[in-house]
Amino acid sequence: LHPTARFVLFDAAPDAQACRCENVHSLLFRQNEGAYLAGLLAVRHAQMSSGHDTAAGSALLLGVVGAMPIPVIDDFIVGFTAGARATAPEATVLRQYVNSFTDPAAGKEVAKALFGRGAHLVFHAAAGSGQGVIEAAAEAGRFAIGVDSDQYALFAGAQPRQAAAIVTSVMKNVDVALLRALGAAQARTLAYGEVVTLGLAEGGVSLAARSTEMERLSPAVLDELNAAKAQITQGLLKVPSAFRAASSGAAP
Repeated sequence: LHPTARFVLFDAAPDAQACRCENVHSLLFRQNEGAYLAGLLAVRHAQMSSGHDTAAGSALLLGVVGAMPIPVIDDFIVGFTAGARATAPEATVLRQYVNSFTDPAAGKEVAKALFGRGAHLVFHAAAGSGQGVIEAAAEAGRFAIGVDSDQYALFAGAQPRQAAAIVTSVMKNVDVALLRALGAAQARTLAYGEVVTLGLAEGGVSLAARSTEMERLSPAVLDELNAAKAQITQGLLKVPSAFRAASSGAAP
């Protein structure tokens, strides 16, 4: 409709069959990479908090609450599960969907069910529905990992009890992505008509670094997280994806 205008579209891409869109630059995120680190951290946090001994063969249960069974949500879940099982092969990751991005009551009930089954921690990729996951974690004396933004920072001032239950968040750094695109546009090097993906290497995704629980991590765990991040950014570790093909610089 506006062929003479230019657009930057983030976290989505136009339908190539319905729109040629040579004037659109699309930004997607490799959220599976950030979620992998969260899965690793979830296992180490469980071991640290409960004295869980993987060598003893006891069950290590984690949970994931997804908004809907769609590829971008499943990409979080696939990455988180891969990180957890790479760290503790016997770990079980329970998953359930709430079928809504805006239903915290449903998110809370699903998380309560997962905690009731023994999950030490629940990671949510459920947008507004994830508020209920955090509430359930705080009430159960368990833990949660947030998504998209630093949810510990969001809750720390007004709701410290809920903040205390948040270990970290898998963040999509939209600010980094947009500044990158706008800087390239100013330099007249932005590739319109293309779709690019941003992951750990580009700063497009990351783990929130500060929380009460993050401060409790041992130097060994922090080193392990940094080592895994380095392997991913250097291409030495390929994180599974819910998309058929995920690579830096190409659409999933």
